[in-house]
Amino acid sequence: MNTTKIIRSFSTKAPTFELPSSFKVMFQGPPGVGKGTYASRVSAALNIPHIAAGDLVRAEIKNNTAMGRDMQAFSEKGQLVPDSMMVELMAKRLQQPDTKDHFLLDGFPRTIPQAQMLDKTVGLDLVLNLIQREDILISKIASRRVCKGCGFNYNLADIRVGDIHMPPLAPKVPRRLRQVRRRALPAQRRRGIRRS
Repeated sequence: MNTTKIIRSFSTKAPTFELPSSFKVMFQGPPGVGKGTYASRVSAALNIPHIAAGDLVRAEIKNNTAMGRDMQAFSEKGQLVPDSMMVELMAKRLQQPDTKDHFLLDGFPRTIPQAQMLDKTVGLDLVLNLIQREDILISKIASRRVCKGCGFNYNLADIRVGDIHMPPLAPKVPRRLRQVRRRALPAQRRRGIRRS
């Protein structure tokens, strides 16, 4: 069964089934395989939480919490955030009311202790292990970019190998223009320039 094709086709169409009473799903696979992309599409289609471990870490750092400052220190040293911190962060998120019956996990667990914590506290209904050829993963990872202004992730790779076609994921021009305008507006006001 080609899970990637199922998720890709599902993510572009409205769901035609009733959501089960419990739908706790984990997306796993190597970096660059598309866990976040597929999880975000399924999340939007089903209107259920997409819990990305990386997003939780970035939020802690951005909010300058005590844990966030510790996480930032590890990140600046090129080290992974310790399991104990990731487990605490994820446990806190999974206790929120919106995750009681439905969620999609992306980027967690990454280690055996994290997996053991998840197994003890949350029963998963489905685990999707996404796979891809290593040369394609390397191309995708090497072509990733992040907008420093808005944080949007995009990819310059245009992959065409056999029946695999992954066009570049370019930044949305209107989004980028709005972001540039927001940054320019204060300077324009100081100079008396009016936007038309």
